[in-house]
Amino acid sequence: MSPRNQLISAIEPEVKDLSVKARVVRLWFMPPYNNNGPSSASNGVQIQMVLCDRENNTIAASVKSIYLNKFKSVLKEGGVYVLSKFAVVTNGGNFRVTNHVYQINFQFSTRVVPAVDDSSIHRFGFNWIPFDSITTGQAQPSTLVDVIGHITNMSDVHESANGDGVTKRIIIDLEDRELFQSWLHCVLLLTPLSHA
Repeated sequence: MSPRNQLISAIEPEVKDLSVKARVVRLWFMPPYNNNGPSSASNGVQIQMVLCDRENNTIAASVKSIYLNKFKSVLKEGGVYVLSKFAVVTNGGNFRVTNHVYQINFQFSTRVVPAVDDSSIHRFGFNWIPFDSITTGQAQPSTLVDVIGHITNMSDVHESANGDGVTKRIIIDLEDRELFQSWLHCVLLLTPLSHA
């Protein structure tokens, strides 16, 4: 008998035989990289994802390069899947895409079963926060956040050279649409990520 689907909020290493029904709300390919610059191709490209369940809980998930060929043709951004037999590890480091304490790591034994699109699962997994959560330091600086506002100013594209090539960026100013008294000054990096 297959395990009952759990909510993402229930995911932790001690819970065995987890099965989760979730939508892939974001999916991107990460090139090999280490602290000293780009690493050798032997480390390979990884798939990184954000998964969202019916209660709009999100969790990061990754597919290491050694399993890339097994999963890359199955996983699609926007798709709904039932996932099981995955590893659960601490979501640490200096940069986190979700605030969930843990993240999912796919293994060779991980099962990915496509499911019928489920309208109860949010399409984008947004969790809007007010501007003042950022400006007052309440938002975690190492975790991605979602904001919505009106663009009041946008710079030209700025280019800067570094050891890995050229980085392009623009600077935008956002105004809070509800308060109209709060602004954010944002830098958007334009270096393309591979979706191939």
